[in-house]
Amino acid sequence: DIQILGINSITPDTYESQHNIKDYNGNDACVCFQNAAVNMTVSAKRFVPDSVAGDVNGDGKLTISDYTLVRLYLLSLREFNDAEKAAADVNGDGKVSVADYTLMRLALLGLKGLNGLGAGSYVTEPVTVEFSINMHEFDKDGGTYQAFNNLSLRLFVVTQTDADFRIYHRRYGHGVGLSQRGAEQRAKSADPNVNTFDRIIAFYYPNTTLAVQPYGRPVLTPLPGAGPSPSPSPEPEPSPEPTPEPSPA
Repeated sequence: DIQILGINSITPDTYESQHNIKDYNGNDACVCFQNAAVNMTVSAKRFVPDSVAGDVNGDGKLTISDYTLVRLYLLSLREFNDAEKAAADVNGDGKVSVADYTLMRLALLGLKGLNGLGAGSYVTEPVTVEFSINMHEFDKDGGTYQAFNNLSLRLFVVTQTDADFRIYHRRYGHGVGLSQRGAEQRAKSADPNVNTFDRIIAFYYPNTTLAVQPYGRPVLTPLPGAGPSPSPSPEPEPSPEPTPEPSPA
């Protein structure tokens, strides 16, 4: 087994086709790829898990097969890996020797018992583990893709807890100005260091200064040479009701 101790480096690894997005000055602002993964190189050490003492072949019990394997190892006719060495070291002195071979023989003959469980332990061999994590998969329409900022690669944040490593993916957007989707997600956040208007603007427009400018002009400025406003037309008076003609005698 391998116990990961820390992350050394993170390298974006990209596949398939790509296209560049330019800013207003013609510089590369964003490089977009159709498929993306992140390769991480970590510091690790091999870890020997708990095992039955003397169980060199890993079948969960001490048998004549394990005894034979230790004999072959002592005769330099077979190599042991770290887990096999830990299982064969039944006296716990950190090496596989004739003393362990003798104890295993006595245990198989029923003349001496061994500790039933050997404790897990670290060995000194450092290990470099490289692996890839696919951050995005294509949907059925092939419309999913990933964008990297080609200057700082700010999209990925990796944090380490006592139990695992967590990779967070930041929404960046189109790479030119403010991203409406990214701003929406930040506004919905419960973190006051993220969701306020000034924090959102500062994220998309670094080094921007916000200032309040007084506005003292009238709301509407009269046009030059304009005359007075026309007077409203009087409302027409209602027509008189017609007088009915007298009925004939």
